[in-house]
Amino acid sequence: WGALMNVNACRSSLISSLFATAWPTTAMVPATCTPSGPAASSTLGPRKVTVIKPSPDTVIMNAMSQDYNGDGSLHYFDRTCQHMVELQVGQTYTFSVTVGPTAENVRAYIDYNNDGDFLDANETIYTPTAGSGKRPDASFTVPLTGTVNCVPIRMRVITNTGSVPNSCSSPINGQAEDYSVLIRGGAASSNASVAISDP
Repeated sequence: WGALMNVNACRSSLISSLFATAWPTTAMVPATCTPSGPAASSTLGPRKVTVIKPSPDTVIMNAMSQDYNGDGSLHYFDRTCQHMVELQVGQTYTFSVTVGPTAENVRAYIDYNNDGDFLDANETIYTPTAGSGKRPDASFTVPLTGTVNCVPIRMRVITNTGSVPNSCSSPINGQAEDYSVLIRGGAASSNASVAISDP
């Protein structure tokens, strides 16, 4: 019965699973920094990352994780080959992260222009107050310009119990996880025209 409960609890995590999906042929740009940290023992780190597309509310990502100990004592966990969420240019989404019973600071980023960092405008998408359990929902909108479409780009979620982490922090008491994002669509060109000839 316990095993069955665990299976049911993990089913929603398959929404963004890539294990049965053909991977895009264009490679993701390597990150300019990879968080690290000293060996430790903790139950800190993201437990669940959720993205909801509104109207009607549809969960398009519900990636389950464990914690620092359960993930193999990793301060940084690269999950880009395990979970990818598809987003639409100009669309607004609801985002949340769940952590464990200890209060943690959480930040999340998307490398919209695929340059390997998270320092550009609008790339910080989630900045809740510190706390435990499910952190408050927040909305973000995929920019109409400055995004790379139809190519895997990086989303980073990072937690820490001490100072508020940035995208390159090395969490001593926390964890960073990377996921894949694929953005569809784009703004139509204002210079588009159609030529019609009369035979």
